[in-house]
Amino acid sequence: MSLLNDLPHRLSIRTPDYAQDDLGAVVGTFSDASTAVPGWVQNAGAAEIKQFDARDEVVSHKVFFRSDPGIVPGNQIYVESGPSFVGQTFEYVAGAERSAGVGLLWAAYVRVWTERETGR
Repeated sequence: MSLLNDLPHRLSIRTPDYAQDDLGAVVGTFSDASTAVPGWVQNAGAAEIKQFDARDEVVSHKVFFRSDPGIVPGNQIYVESGPSFVGQTFEYVAGAERSAGVGLLWAAYVRVWTERETGR
């Protein structure tokens, strides 16, 4: 069985939700749009980091999916299980199709999520 058919991580795709607290301030949280999504999380390469840095964007990792998972900037990717990065939350930056051997994967370029606003 090839890696393309058996991606090693299971991921949650999270979307932002906004509500008002008791004082009327807008508070953001995230909820799971989908869970147990197969993926493969890797550190971003130096060339990729430099490419995004030239556009004033920060990326730290890339996440491969079999197809476009429909995520948009502002979404999170949470690593539910796998050989590494378990419990880590990433913020989606950009995505593109990438070749992988004889197949194609969809790559999400992400950065480590910091709770600068809110979140899980």
